[in-house]
Amino acid sequence: MKTTVTILLLCLCIPARPQLVITGFEQVLEMGKKQNRDLLIAAEKNTVDALSQKAALAPLLPQVKSITALDYNFALPTQLIPAQFLGGKEGEYQKIQFGTTYNLTTGVEAAMPLINPSAWTEMHIARLTRQMGGLNNKNVAHEIEKNLARAYYYSLVSFKAMEISARNLAANDSIYQSARNKYEAGVMEQLDFNRLYNLFIQVQAQYEQNKLAYKKNLLGLKYMLGVDTSVTVEFNANLTVPTGTIASITQTNFYLLQYKELALMQSKLYLKKDKLKYAPEVSLFVRYQTQAQRNEFDFFDTDKSWFNIGVAGLRIDWPLFTGFARNTTIKRSQQRVKIAELELENERLKTANDNAETMMNYRTAQTVFASNVSALELATQNITIAMEKYAQGVFGIDQYLNIYNESLQMQNNYVRALSELLTWQTIVELKNKQ
Repeated sequence: MKTTVTILLLCLCIPARPQLVITGFEQVLEMGKKQNRDLLIAAEKNTVDALSQKAALAPLLPQVKSITALDYNFALPTQLIPAQFLGGKEGEYQKIQFGTTYNLTTGVEAAMPLINPSAWTEMHIARLTRQMGGLNNKNVAHEIEKNLARAYYYSLVSFKAMEISARNLAANDSIYQSARNKYEAGVMEQLDFNRLYNLFIQVQAQYEQNKLAYKKNLLGLKYMLGVDTSVTVEFNANLTVPTGTIASITQTNFYLLQYKELALMQSKLYLKKDKLKYAPEVSLFVRYQTQAQRNEFDFFDTDKSWFNIGVAGLRIDWPLFTGFARNTTIKRSQQRVKIAELELENERLKTANDNAETMMNYRTAQTVFASNVSALELATQNITIAMEKYAQGVFGIDQYLNIYNESLQMQNNYVRALSELLTWQTIVELKNKQ
């Protein structure tokens, strides 16, 4: 009793490994939307774009700043003036120093832009940038959904293939052990035993390959789901034959195509902004200051005077010549517009090509799956006939085993074909949902 309690306590102390039970593709899709790192990064970038749009409005709002300056004139300027102005002799000059040792100026300045075409255009550019960020997020999500479909069905089919090869290995192992006993007893010839042993080795190697493929596919699925590699995954789902057939991809205006359209609009706005740099900028400003001038650092002496300075005006900034910088910038923006136009046209062609290729893969998967359905039915009939002939003594063990292995291989092919069909049908459905 004491030993049993000790074992139970030890089991409770061992931390249980986290486990994930997958019941279907919809569950995988929801997990990917919540946990995929690429989607989380895209969402954070969208927040940055929103803040950038808000910052673009700042130059069009009033700007207020506080001004404080303390000047220490360690060498005051000296000016010569005619001495006769001060009662001296004509033709002589008197040295006069201007200013004080310490000058303290403090005040407030406010400016309000009245005409600033460049800043207005920059605000529209920031708005487009945010819209492009949103479309990019949707495109990233769409690509992740397609990759999740591939990762899920590839993992599930490799899991099923591993199960089939495990059953195949178990059957071959039983036959191999029986043949080994017969060979050691001298009942079976070495050639027959070697053939069965070689077949057992091949089946064992196929099982290891299927197991490795499953582990790799599962790692990819875990990464797409944002799940740690230590999490144990259990598939509680089956590959079910799709009931409907999709005729075509009806969606054409995909997220990436919309993104390229906005990119062209944005490049045209940049060109407009560069051209508007030839226009003047007009702003209203107001500045109020107080100033104290001292030969001693006694600014806190309330008996001494401070002098007020107030000014308001209209400022016009109109660069007339900038060393051909504006002209070069405009030419560069014109080239970027041409590039954006080519990229948009290229994306249209790429979209049409991708849609056509996706539908070809989907239809091919339908044809291959239909062929494998027929082949699986034949394999099932063959294994039934082979069992009867083996029971009647017409077939030897190696003949029966070959037919049995062919049947398992056809099951494997059927599962793979079904996985391809489900993957491409899911991708077509996801494209039509955009």
